Amino acid sequence: MALASVLRRPIHSLYPNVQFRFRTLLHNVLKPRLSALNDEMANPVHILWSRGGNLDSGPQAWYVPNHFVPVTWLPPQAPEQVPVSTTRREANRSGSKQGSILSFFKSSPGAPELKGIDNSTDQSRSKTAEKRTAKRAELDEGKQPPPKSAVKRKFLPHWKEECPWVVFHENLNNMTCEICCSVPELAGKSDFLTGSCTFKKETLQKHGVSGPHLRARDGLLAKQKPLKEAPIAQSLQKGKKAVEEQNRNEMAVKINTAYFIAKEELPFSKFGPILFLQKKNDQS
Repeated sequence: MALASVLRRPIHSLYPNVQFRFRTLLHNVLKPRLSALNDEMANPVHILWSRGGNLDSGPQAWYVPNHFVPVTWLPPQAPEQVPVSTTRREANRSGSKQGSILSFFKSSPGAPELKGIDNSTDQSRSKTAEKRTAKRAELDEGKQPPPKSAVKRKFLPHWKEECPWVVFHENLNNMTCEICCSVPELAGKSDFLTGSCTFKKETLQKHGVSGPHLRARDGLLAKQKPLKEAPIAQSLQKGKKAVEEQNRNEMAVKINTAYFIAKEELPFSKFGPILFLQKKNDQS
C-alpha cells in the first residue's frame, strides 16, 4: 500500500495459489491514497511474490517468498516475426510438463483477474486436465507407472559433519537420532526413534532444532555430568570457598594484632579498638 501511494499508481499483488489462509489479502489490487496523475498511470503494475530455489513442495509445507518479480504482458507476435529460436523454445515448453508462470495461478473467489491476457492460458489448462484424466484412466485399467528408482534418495555420509547425532542403519535403510534413542522418555514421538526414511538435509536440520530433541539433549547432558560439575553445585562451592577465605583472613588479622599488643606490652583492652581501626582503614 505504501508503494502504491508513493508511485500514485495501483499495484496488482500476485500471490501464488498455495495453502495460505491470508492469500485473499495478498492477491489483490492495492490502490493509492491519491488518484493517478494521468490515464496511463491508472493501469496497475503487476508484482509477483516469487521464490528462488529451495522450494519445498511437500504436504503441509509453507511457501516462503524471498523476492519480488515484475510481471508484464507482451502482445502476441505474427508467425513471420517470431524467430526460429523462439519457436523452438516455445515448442519445447509446450512439450514439457512444467507450465508457464500463469499456470501457477488458479481462479479463486474475490481475486482480481489479469488484464490483457487472452484465453490461451485456459486452453493450456484444459489440455493439461485432459492429459491427467487420460493418465488416470490408464492407471484404472491396470497399467502400472514406470518405476521411480532414479528418484529415490540416499543417505549422504557428509551429513554427519553437520549433524553428528544421526546414525544411518544400512541394513534397514533408515536413520535414527543417537541422542533421542538414549533418552526416549524425553524425545516424545519422533520418526528418528523408530527410523526415518526421509533422506533430506532439511529433515535433519528441522529435527536438530525441534523441542523434543533439545529436551533429550539436555537430559542426556544432565545424566552424563556428575553432580559436582552442575552449575548450581559449582556456584555453591565458590561461595563456600569465599567464606572460608574471609574467615582465614580475619583470624590472621586477630592473631597478628594480639602478637603486636603482647610484644609492645600494651593493655589487652586495646585489642578491640585496634581491630575496629584496622577494619575502618580497609573499608576506606
